[in-house]
Amino acid sequence: VIGGMTNVPSLCNWFTDVLRCVGVPDVRCAMRVLPESSSLGDRAFGVCIAPMSRTFDRPDDGAVTQTELLYGEPVLVLDGQEHYLLVQAADGYWGWVRRDAIRVMTREEYNAYTAPRQAVLLHDVDLPDARLRAGTRLPVASLSGNNVSLRRPDGGTFEPAAGDVHVIDDAESVVTRVRG
Repeated sequence: VIGGMTNVPSLCNWFTDVLRCVGVPDVRCAMRVLPESSSLGDRAFGVCIAPMSRTFDRPDDGAVTQTELLYGEPVLVLDGQEHYLLVQAADGYWGWVRRDAIRVMTREEYNAYTAPRQAVLLHDVDLPDARLRAGTRLPVASLSGNNVSLRRPDGGTFEPAAGDVHVIDDAESVVTRVRG
C-alpha cells in the first residue's frame, strides 16, 4: 500500500507502475491527492497576515523549517489540521504554517487580491500593528506620481514613503519599453 500525500496526481500511478515493473504484483495506491475539496471546500487559497511566518516539514512549531512567508504573500492551501495549514508558497516550497498566520480565501478573493500590479518594500516599514520586512510584496491600491498606496490582506491600505517602495513593472509597460 502506497500512502502519504501529493499534489501531483500522476505520482500515484507512477509509483504503482514502477513497483509492478520490479515484480511487486499486489500494489494499491492510497495516497491523498491535495488539495482535497472535501476538506477545504472552496477555500484552497490564502495570504499570509503575519509580518513573517515560518513553515515547517510537519505540523509542529519544533519541526524543521521549510521556508518563510512574508506579510501579504499569496499561498495555495493544500491541507489543514487543527492549528496548522499545509501551504505551497509563491516560491514553490510547501510547509505547515500556523493557521492564525493565514487568511484563507476563495478563488475569487484570491484572484482579486493577486490581480493588481505589485510593489515591493525596499526597506522595513513600521505600521501601527506590525513591522513589514524589506522584500514584502503587496498589491498596489493606487498610484499617483510618487505616492503609492498598498493594499493590506485585510482590505485596508497604507502609504509607505516613496523611497521605501518600488512598483514592479507589469507586462504592458515591459512590452512598451521593448518596442520603444
